[in-house]
Amino acid sequence: MYIYNPNATNTTVSSYTVTNELFIVNPDGVWYALQEIEKNTLNKKNIVVFGDSLCEFEDSKHRSWPDYIAEFYNANIVNLGIGGTQIRQRRDLIRLFSPSVSYNVNDWVYYKPNTTMNCYKCINAHTGAWDANDFEEISYSSPIYSPLDIIQMVSASCDTTTPIAERFNNQIAAAQCIKDHLSDDNTAIVARMGEINWSKVDAVVILGGTNDYGDITLMGETGSTNPNYTLGAINEIVRILCSTYKGVALYYVTPVVHWRSYNSGGIDDANWCDNYIPSGMGITRGEFYKDLQDEFEKNHIPALNLYQSLGWNIYNFSEYFNLGDGTHPRKGKGFYQMAKKISGFLEANKVF
Repeated sequence: MYIYNPNATNTTVSSYTVTNELFIVNPDGVWYALQEIEKNTLNKKNIVVFGDSLCEFEDSKHRSWPDYIAEFYNANIVNLGIGGTQIRQRRDLIRLFSPSVSYNVNDWVYYKPNTTMNCYKCINAHTGAWDANDFEEISYSSPIYSPLDIIQMVSASCDTTTPIAERFNNQIAAAQCIKDHLSDDNTAIVARMGEINWSKVDAVVILGGTNDYGDITLMGETGSTNPNYTLGAINEIVRILCSTYKGVALYYVTPVVHWRSYNSGGIDDANWCDNYIPSGMGITRGEFYKDLQDEFEKNHIPALNLYQSLGWNIYNFSEYFNLGDGTHPRKGKGFYQMAKKISGFLEANKVF
């Protein structure tokens, strides 16, 4: 079948062998319309997702929203979402111990004295072979996730000067330590990082900010490049990714609505995300997420505000969230609808 352009200046008709394909004939030659249509979808595109538990967690059908996009479009999705991570870098960055590194007092390291990866804090300035007197073991708490924060995951992925076998040592150590002591296994997720062929990646999607909310002093200033603050980390993420992999399209997606203390005793207007403001925060979650969206957009990065645009509100919240969990839409079509919205956003802003 042919579609002929009557306004074409070249009226020469050529003969083509057609095997159930649709052609468009114009002055520039033959265009394979079906192939062009395919280019407007996410079919077979390679997409890397960085994010928090809203990316990692699955619903009752054992699918996350990246899983649904892969199912909808036959896209190749590498989901690096890890629950508990932040966009910004935690103040205490823990590194894998190396005898060749000079440490300062209070620096934290991962060290494996036996079969279990442990956390230690430097108590003496020291360089050289391991000396137990230089470090003391510390408790296992939020800072041990620091190499898994989004800014650190992105930085490691863009470190093209370090051999691939060593590039993710901090992330591997963190995942092992967390698995050993906190029963949270992220080792398979970290392993995926080392398997990515970035020369084949088409797009990166970042969905984060859930765990950055809570302390306005850690938000930082617009235009900042300090990764210890959320806005600074955003600018560094954009700079590092876009300068290292110039042909990769980058997109940002905000977290969704949230109900603090979503249980039988906590469902009231005061706990709704448009109303509840933690002490020392000063702005709601929605306002905070909008500021993160604005910072990405100031870098000319397309951003989707899921908080405002999914149609989820105080009246239909129970359709998507299980009682007792006011953060993760694991019920019904929660992640399914997130995937539909995000995939539509990617298609509408697709440059890959």
